[in-house]
Amino acid sequence: MIKNLLIIGLTFFQFYVLSQNFSVTYGFPEVTTLTGQTDPSNTPSVGGLYFNSFNSFGTSLNPNASARFSFTGWPVGANNDDDNYGNYSAVLSPTIYYEVEISIDQGYTLDLKSLNFDVRRSGTGMRTYCVRSSFDNFNSNLAAVTGTNSNLEIIPGDIFFWKYDSISTNNDQKGSRINFGSDYSSITDSLTLRFYAWNSESNGGSFSMDNVNFIGTISQVLSISDKEEKITSKEIMCMYPNPCSTGKLIVEVQDDVLKIDLFSAAHQIIELALNKIGQGKTEIDLSDLAPGVYYLSLLTQNKTVGKKLVITD
Repeated sequence: MIKNLLIIGLTFFQFYVLSQNFSVTYGFPEVTTLTGQTDPSNTPSVGGLYFNSFNSFGTSLNPNASARFSFTGWPVGANNDDDNYGNYSAVLSPTIYYEVEISIDQGYTLDLKSLNFDVRRSGTGMRTYCVRSSFDNFNSNLAAVTGTNSNLEIIPGDIFFWKYDSISTNNDQKGSRINFGSDYSSITDSLTLRFYAWNSESNGGSFSMDNVNFIGTISQVLSISDKEEKITSKEIMCMYPNPCSTGKLIVEVQDDVLKIDLFSAAHQIIELALNKIGQGKTEIDLSDLAPGVYYLSLLTQNKTVGKKLVITD
């Protein structure tokens, strides 16, 4: 009996997770009383994440203060000088809220740990507020805490309560915090958060936010082949190992190299120690560089080639 043998070539891969802790804050520095319902300020930036601008829906058309996110038009239900929550009559309106979206690049995962923000109200402003997310289509309030601030309280249902009408409205109340649980680990899709307020004392009463701070970890899973990458006829350059954990990067080229540059993720050029430059293999010493994402640029007589390089511990 003659057996036909099928020979399968296998390449084995290891996987490395490159993680970065982050803490980013919205400070709303460009907001004025004429900037409309979208915050015009530059948004925070983290590799692998895109933090979109804050928007206001269903409220006044313009902010009522500058350098903070503050609008009027919240549901009315509290009486002046009344600190008894049981007397309030308004309910959360699903059409009146602040909103911010966090987008995640392909190949990254987000672990969101906490959200912290400062609040303020005008003299007839909101007395209750909460935060919800797109994970359950904004149906339930996220787990809320207020720390040591005795002017704020969490009432049943994870609702923030501005306890005393007599508190000065000239200063922020700090301590509003959302602790995200395990449901907010390994997120790969975009996430939207909404901030609701109600029980104002008048339609002209405001709900004001500032220093909105997100804390979490962004991770990228990278594969490392156990075989050297070999150049093909269609390529001018290949490099290995990538990600590189050895401190030594091999760059293989099939054209005469005029120049090799390495750039940081912030596009700053990094001086390289090269064994040689020319056709064939070049070894680059990376042992002095911190783990992270870099970009290698190679110039030949015919073209420029660029590739992303990841350095690991």
